[in-house]
Amino acid sequence: MVRWFDPNRGLGLLGRDSGGDLLVHASAVARGTVLVKGARVEFDVEDHDPRGPMAVGVTVLEYPAPRARKTPHEMVTLIEDLIRVLDRTSAGYRHHRRPTPAEAGVLATVLRAVADDLEG
Repeated sequence: MVRWFDPNRGLGLLGRDSGGDLLVHASAVARGTVLVKGARVEFDVEDHDPRGPMAVGVTVLEYPAPRARKTPHEMVTLIEDLIRVLDRTSAGYRHHRRPTPAEAGVLATVLRAVADDLEG
């Protein structure tokens, strides 16, 4: 599975079923093939590089299913919730108080949801 791939650098990481990650270079991917996070891939391993084993002959077996983006109305609600949570968190910090684990969990969940939809 593709853990990440940066097309600008031409490098990424592939996860192995047996565990561990392998470096992948853009030259190991067929021309016109795009590697995206979460794609299932098949590859061979070559151990001739000084950086360690690398993936070669990478073939995409399956791309991840596209996520449905939230509607603008849903995003307004989510962003308003985020603002409220950030306001409470900010007020606590002004009084030299860190968020409780439960408060931090809520904040992290809302932040991730907004970020995921913005990137989607």
